[in-house]
Amino acid sequence: MVSRLHFSQELLDEIAGHLHDDVDALHTLSIVSSNFLPVCSELLFYTLRLHPGNLARWHDRIRERPVLTRLFRAVELYLSTLPAVDEQLIIFILDNLSRPNRIKIKNYRGEKLLWANIHIELQKSLEKLIDKPTVRRLEVFNLKDIPFSFFSGITHLQRIKFASSTFAMPRSALRPNPEWESTCSQTPSLETPVRELSISGNQEHYNLVGHRQCPLRNLNLRWLEVDFLPSNVDQVQHLLSGCGQSLRYLYILMRGGSASLRHLAGLQVLQFYFFIMPYLGKEATLRSISGLSSTLSSLQNADDGQSRPRLEKIIIAVTIMPISLRDIPPKVWTDLDSVLGHIQVQTVQIVMTCLSEDRALMPDWAVLLPTFNGSGRLVSNFSDHVGWIPRRPS
Repeated sequence: MVSRLHFSQELLDEIAGHLHDDVDALHTLSIVSSNFLPVCSELLFYTLRLHPGNLARWHDRIRERPVLTRLFRAVELYLSTLPAVDEQLIIFILDNLSRPNRIKIKNYRGEKLLWANIHIELQKSLEKLIDKPTVRRLEVFNLKDIPFSFFSGITHLQRIKFASSTFAMPRSALRPNPEWESTCSQTPSLETPVRELSISGNQEHYNLVGHRQCPLRNLNLRWLEVDFLPSNVDQVQHLLSGCGQSLRYLYILMRGGSASLRHLAGLQVLQFYFFIMPYLGKEATLRSISGLSSTLSSLQNADDGQSRPRLEKIIIAVTIMPISLRDIPPKVWTDLDSVLGHIQVQTVQIVMTCLSEDRALMPDWAVLLPTFNGSGRLVSNFSDHVGWIPRRPS
């Protein structure tokens, strides 16, 4: 008689975890032993992706197996202008989810989506979903005119990402208006444990970040990702000013703007990302590098009595088409070299993605930045990933 083997739950979780992205293997493992069924089920049904093409199927599956609503942790919702019957399917599914921890809301197939075009019942269902205490991460893409009230009462989010999304600005807010002021005073600030915030897009996507009634103001952030454009300098500077000494990681897509970072005394890792590409044109490329130098210059040592961040690392990630390098005057690199030499930083890492098969055409940073290279703090290497970003802090 064969004796029955007993394994700890930790070991079962470890075995299944190695197969987390292999659906067929997880299905097979779940029927090998009933001990594997719970962990395999959680991995198989971790993410729920809803779009107009699969709403009816998921609606029927959840009605037949209500236990699924306890397994889904990540919800990805691809919205579009839907008929009423499809909206009711989404509402049924969302209202029955019991413990989601990550919510992603995107427009379906690039369709421009206004918050006002979402049916009021679905709006309420989305607000109720995000209001669940288990939700830790919220990502919103290409959703226009989100009302401030969308965030009312949220006290559990830890990470928020807005990509090309805007807040609603009533026209009355553009001029003094007692009624608008009264409405604003009733809009609560976002008192949450939010530690990570990402905002990307053009000027309109930053319009309300600096507004005194915006619920995303004065967050005690540790991680921030922003775009630097000439048109959003004031809004980004206001957002940075609210970070104080809490910010540890700052990631910046350089698109021609700049900001002062001298007050971010707790900053540890600073990453810039920009392109040197023909389609951008010479002027746009020079603005990006000039913005980089200008932003870095705010970190230079000075005798004004104000402390500067003592950075552990500056990362400059750049995607390069080598032919564009000839458009950059030598003085641009000389200025950057001089600025870096006056910053308290342990290491500057330059990560290059080359859009050419001949890496020999790539710049030699030891030559472009000779003074700083002589300090022994410059490291350069290649990456195959455009927009390389290091691992997020745990």
